[in-house]
Formats: sequence, C-alpha cells, structure tokens
Amino acid sequence: SALSDNSLYDIDHIYPRSLTADDSLDNRVLVEAKYNREKKQDKYPIDKKDRDRMAGIWRMWHEKKYISDEKYYRLTRATELTQDELCGFVNRQLVETRQSTKALTELLHQLMPDKTEIVYVKARHVVNFRHRFDLLKVRDLNDFHHGQDAYLNIVVGNIFHLKFTKDVRKYFQEKGTHRTYNLYKMFDYDVEFQGEKAWVSGQTIHTVKTMIASSKVLTARQTYEEKGELYDLQRMKKGKGQVPLKESIIRLPIRISCWSKQRIKKENLAPGFCLYHCI
Repeated sequence: SALSDNSLYDIDHIYPRSLTADDSLDNRVLVEAKYNREKKQDKYPIDKKDRDRMAGIWRMWHEKKYISDEKYYRLTRATELTQDELCGFVNRQLVETRQSTKALTELLHQLMPDKTEIVYVKARHVVNFRHRFDLLKVRDLNDFHHGQDAYLNIVVGNIFHLKFTKDVRKYFQEKGTHRTYNLYKMFDYDVEFQGEKAWVSGQTIHTVKTMIASSKVLTARQTYEEKGELYDLQRMKKGKGQVPLKESIIRLPIRISCWSKQRIKKENLAPGFCLYHCI
C-alpha cells in the first residue's frame, strides 16, 4: 500500500517538537511528504486554510474515537502557544518530578551549603547527546560506562541549566514568547550566561571526547565530622557486664558416649560437657 512507501508520507509534529520535545502519539500526525516539505516550519497553530480544509475529517475521527480529545484540540486550535505553555514545556525537560529524587534533593540541601546549586538532567538528554556525537556505550567491556554516564550528566545538565539562565521563568520573562531556543539543536550554538560558559560549539566536544576516552578515574573525597547522640557515646568501662572480645571458654553439652571416663577425669570436665575455645 501507499502507506508502506516512506517517500510518500512523513510523520510530523503538531506542536513543534523543537519547542516542546513532545513525541507522544497526541502530537504526531501522518502527512504527505511533498506537502509537508513544502510547508515545513516550526510554527503553530496550523495554517487556517489547512484547518478549514481538514475540519470535517478531524471532527469525524474525533467522534469515532480515532483521535483523542487532546489531539483534536491541538489540531483545531487557532491560537499561538503562550509564554506559560512554553515555560512548562522547557521546565519538564529540566525538573525531575519523581518523589525519590525530590527526597534526595532535600537531603542534599541539608548536607550542602545554601549556595550549592542542584542541577537536574533527564536520562534521554544524555542518550541524545551520545547519539548526536557518536559516543558509543559498551556495557559488556568494562565498568567505565558508569563513570562516563556520570560525567555526561554533568556536561549536559550544565548546558540546559545555563541555557535557560538557571531559571526557566526568568528566561521567558526576558525573552518573551519569541523563538529563542531549539531543544534539538542545543549543541549547535555556544551556551553562556553572565561570563560562565557551559558549551562552545565545535570546541567543547573535543574536551568531552578526550575525557570519555580516558581510562583514568579521578575521585574527590570530603572529610567531615557528624554530630549527634550516636557519635557522642563512649565505651563502657571494664567490668560493666560486657561480653569479652578476646578468647573465652564456652561449655556445651555433648554425647557422653564420645568420651571415656578416664578422659573426662584427666581433662577435669563434668560428665556430658566438652571444652571449646572461641576467639
């Protein structure tokens, strides 16, 4: 059938994927390749002429439950994406919502100084980064990939964090709703904020690849003293009923048939008992 011919049809996104990173079924549509490539633009809403032309078909699909309410809304909507919506799209790429992560974040805030920044990064961003720059991951060769993932999480996390000026809402307040970012071309341009650089296009990647290729593991340690009742407890003085830590004698019952009366008498043992040494 014609649908099996990839040259005739494309899968496109209703909300521009570069702005939302939304690849869900609610945001994907099948369009004629020729038509799509002629009008390929990351713009929203869909052109009014196209909405009017397809209105009847979309309505029928919606009534027959072929498409969801959300998808029908996106197809027929006539207004542009708002600043709050764009902020929400980007914020979901930066903020972790799992309760376990939130609990860990709270713990880190308690342990670290007030000025410490905690930067989130979604795993899929690191995966996309690896694909973008052909950084292979081989789990069966050795365990270096764990350290590489940790390093790449720092690199990619800092890029997203700095790109949106460490505060997504502040970023959109300053930039407005004008297109000033592309979630799928984050590494094509320099990322800098207030003199701090997280990425220099065409240069930083060489540093990253050098680090990934290195087999030397660099570690840092921090020594600090804990406080609390557990750490204030002192050992009890000798003779307070503690179990001796050194060699002690334990008498356990055994079968009397294992011992001759002469042996028992010689060892000065009570009948039915054997001498054991326990370290």
